[in-house]
Amino acid sequence: MIKNYPSLEVDINGVPTTLYVQYPEWAKASTSGDVLSFNYNHRMYLSTQETLDPSKYYRANLLGGSVEFDIDLSNSGCGCLTALYTVRMPGVDSTSDSFKYCDGMAVGGSYCPEFDILEANKFSYRATSHACSAPNASGVYSSCDRNGSCSVDILTNPQANDFGPGASYTIDTQKAFHVKQSYLETDGQFSGYTTEFSQEGRSVWLNQLNCAGLNGITADMRDMVLVFSNWGSDSLDWLQHGVCSGSCSTTATSQTFTNLKITTK
Repeated sequence: MIKNYPSLEVDINGVPTTLYVQYPEWAKASTSGDVLSFNYNHRMYLSTQETLDPSKYYRANLLGGSVEFDIDLSNSGCGCLTALYTVRMPGVDSTSDSFKYCDGMAVGGSYCPEFDILEANKFSYRATSHACSAPNASGVYSSCDRNGSCSVDILTNPQANDFGPGASYTIDTQKAFHVKQSYLETDGQFSGYTTEFSQEGRSVWLNQLNCAGLNGITADMRDMVLVFSNWGSDSLDWLQHGVCSGSCSTTATSQTFTNLKITTK
C-alpha cells in the first residue's frame, strides 16, 4: 500500500487548500498543483492527510454550495465513463477494503448513498442521485436506488448540438470546458441542482428543480466524500443513447480535472 499519496491544490470557500488523492493498489493518478490526471480503470478519493485513514477523508457540506472544475474529456471516448461523484464513505461493512469504499450500486459489495456530479465521456453526460433505505443500528445500508432519480441528461436536453466532439457543438468536448454544479436547499431539504457547462463565452444549462426524490439524501449531502473514477463497458446505452459505438480503449483513455473549487454552506 502506498504510504504517501500525491497532493492536489483545491479552492475551498476561496481558500487555497492542500488535499491528497488516495487510491487502491490497482489504481493510480498523477497531480501537479491543481491538476489531476488519470487513465483507464482507476478510482481515487480526496483526503485531508497524506497517509491513509478513512476517517480523514475530505467531507463537504454541499447543500447551498457548489462544486466546479475544468475537465478535458477529449480522450474519454465511446464506451468510457469518466466520473466525479460523492458517496457516504467510509462504508461500515466494507471490511475487506482498507479504503472502506461504498456506493449506491454496491460495486465493492457495500451500499451507501451516492450523488453523481458527472458521469460522462466526450459524447454524453448525466447526473443523478442514489438514495438508500435507512441504515441499521450498525450503520449498514441494505439497499439503494440503483437506477437513480432526479437525473439530468445532456442527450435528452431539448437544445440541439449542445455537447459533443467538434466545433459544431456549443460545448466542444475535444477541448477542455468548465462545469459548475450548485445544490439547492428549500426548507432544510435538498430540493434541486443546476449544472452549467461553459466554454469560450458559450454556456449550456441543465436544471433539476423541486424534485422530491432528492429529499432522501439531504443529510448525506452534508457529509459526503468526493470520488474520481474511470471505467469502461459495452453496455452504456443508458448514458450514450446510441449516439456512438465502440469499446473504451484500455491504452488511450485519459481525463484531466483542473481548478477544482468547492463552496460549502
